[in-house]
Amino acid sequence: YPTICAVGNQSFLSKIIDTSNYKLKDSTIISFLMHELGHYYYGNVLKTNSSLQYVLGEGITEFISLKCANALLSNNIYKTKINKYLRTVPRKENYISIKKINSDNDALQSYDYSYNFIPLLFLCVEREIGSEKLWNWLREMLHTKTTLTDYDFLCKTALVSGISKEEYLMLEEKYFADESSYESVIKSFITNKE
Repeated sequence: YPTICAVGNQSFLSKIIDTSNYKLKDSTIISFLMHELGHYYYGNVLKTNSSLQYVLGEGITEFISLKCANALLSNNIYKTKINKYLRTVPRKENYISIKKINSDNDALQSYDYSYNFIPLLFLCVEREIGSEKLWNWLREMLHTKTTLTDYDFLCKTALVSGISKEEYLMLEEKYFADESSYESVIKSFITNKE
């Protein structure tokens, strides 16, 4: 089962529960906890083992955290997180599109993008295909047995999950295939205030 473990009684996690009523001292910590619990699924159930390891292992878990912030906390916290991503996303000249990440060096370079850019990218994907199709795709990733969690794996699981070939090709062109996807994502948040 999903577990978050802290070693020692002075750790960060030991201070988040009010022991008089066994409730969270600060409910905004839920977003952090959801990111960490997301690692059970994208890191344990789906063992990420390719150059997309940070996109899958950190980007999707941060996307889950963002969606939980909106559903469990408030739209205000959700918007604050989006604005933080927009302020801290690395500059475009270092961006490598998801389809072009194919070496360990590319993966390391994409690490910073995983926390701040990938959640925004998946919000754009959700706008394009809808929540149900996106969550079916994320679920399909967890259920598909594979030897390599690479770009082909993303494509295969998308098509099996109910995303049509036409929809996937549109997503690929707009968000996955080349560096112009950086501008597509950023512009969508400038023009569409979440």
